[in-house]
Amino acid sequence: MANRLDPSRVPARQQFGLACWRGVPGLMRGYHRHNDIELNLVTAGRLIYEIGGKSVIVEAGQLAAFWAALPHR
Repeated sequence: MANRLDPSRVPARQQFGLACWRGVPGLMRGYHRHNDIELNLVTAGRLIYEIGGKSVIVEAGQLAAFWAALPHR
């Protein structure tokens, strides 16, 4: 019997993934959005995000998680 959770049987538009990036973020001049959950672990310094019209400061050692469909930079 075939495994119902076999990824080769799931249409591409329904597949899920995970991407990772490590580096020093740059200044974003404009807002953007995408239909993902975004996780940001700050290892040094701080991030200042503008999400949904509000400023959020994420300090070193903190993890930020948000739905990236809200305009952010």
